[in-house]
Amino acid sequence: MAIPYAPSGPNNDWSSDWEVDGDTRPIGGIATNGWTIAWLGMPEVDRIRMGNQMTIEIGRASVQKQLFGTAAVVTKIFECQERLGVTWSDPSAASQPVAAPVSDCPDDGPRFPGSGICQGRAVNYMSRYPESAPYPLTAGQACQWVLRESALPGGDSFLLYFAAQCRQKTSELEFSATNHFGALTLVRSAYDTPPRPVAEIYAGHGRGASGILQRAKEWSQSAGEMAGCFVVQTGTDPLQFQVDNVDPAQSQAMASDGPRAACGPRGLDQDSPNFWTMIGDELWYLSPSHEAYEDIHIPSLTVLTKDGSGGYVASSY
Repeated sequence: MAIPYAPSGPNNDWSSDWEVDGDTRPIGGIATNGWTIAWLGMPEVDRIRMGNQMTIEIGRASVQKQLFGTAAVVTKIFECQERLGVTWSDPSAASQPVAAPVSDCPDDGPRFPGSGICQGRAVNYMSRYPESAPYPLTAGQACQWVLRESALPGGDSFLLYFAAQCRQKTSELEFSATNHFGALTLVRSAYDTPPRPVAEIYAGHGRGASGILQRAKEWSQSAGEMAGCFVVQTGTDPLQFQVDNVDPAQSQAMASDGPRAACGPRGLDQDSPNFWTMIGDELWYLSPSHEAYEDIHIPSLTVLTKDGSGGYVASSY
């Protein structure tokens, strides 16, 4: 990891403290020619991949950096190594032709760098997937759905999803964590839309859909706005829930009065496509696109976990 700042004085070995999201650990490297270069092992790479904010002490300076997009960068580095068969220590890589790696996938296609699943077979893990291309941003724009993979916490679970790809641009999700929930953010858009949140992920603690109400209450501004609120199933494609204070029949009868909101920031908002769902023992608050075109096909979101025999299994709703 190279930072364009160095303590004054001659080139020398360097060591200091490195904080990522409140967790402080020692780190070391060299300082030379106006740069501080820190040596990273795989645990440190994971901290960069999954972190949000880092602070590193260099001389008398406290350098702060947002770790936004770093998971995508790390993934690209691993993909580059896998595809080309070249490692950093290969002195002839720049001058010698590199043979294409031999694939053992049934269709000779590549494997995802994290899970190792053959990309041509990954769709078999997904309960739902799109049949048509994303809605084009402009007439004549060639777009398609492509499978993507994002790492989830722990190192042994991954998210599969269909992302929009328009010419050379492919939409991409990145996971990060706060003190209260995990977050999926759209960090790259095939349509050049700004980064935006796609999902909040909460532990379910075995409570099923009933746990959604507690999570919604945590976002509430007052006890009064949550009075009489309960969880209502509103769809099956994928499984969808809302937090509301009237039953579905009453809600339908009130539809002629216009869009309605109830039960706080994570409750019902009929002006928004947001909804709650369950994946395994996790509660997901999803925020689909408000636009006619989509960067991510929300029903395709699929969590893969280890099956105990070296493979993966998809978590069900």
